[in-house]
Amino acid sequence: MNEVAPRAAKKFGEIYPPEPVPRPEPVLPIVLKGCLFLNLEHEEAVAKYGLWGVKILRRCMVHGQVLEPGDTCDLDGATTQTFVLQGRADILDKKLKEEAEIVLRATALGLPTKIRELVQFAPRKPRENFVRPKEEN
Repeated sequence: MNEVAPRAAKKFGEIYPPEPVPRPEPVLPIVLKGCLFLNLEHEEAVAKYGLWGVKILRRCMVHGQVLEPGDTCDLDGATTQTFVLQGRADILDKKLKEEAEIVLRATALGLPTKIRELVQFAPRKPRENFVRPKEEN
């Protein structure tokens, strides 16, 4: 019989938790940010949030269909938001992705991101010289 020799006790001292590794914030189009209604019927979710092309990053299952990394598919907005926030999918539309990245950078710099805020910070347009017409007597 093979007997395992007992391990000698070690003194480790104070053990610190590992430093958390910062993850980049997922890039979501402005339309999909915030709180979306989940558990909607597929047609209702597509009508409300649209259909989004995504590339799968991690193995997952959607409506009974197993998707592998590298697969592409079209998902409704609520499912797309969930998968992107979980790191399971990435949005394929490059233009919307670039816009979302610009908004993230602006937010990090403390710049306004909403149109109403941008209007407040915009320089005023110069007034055109207005000349009253001369009154004819």
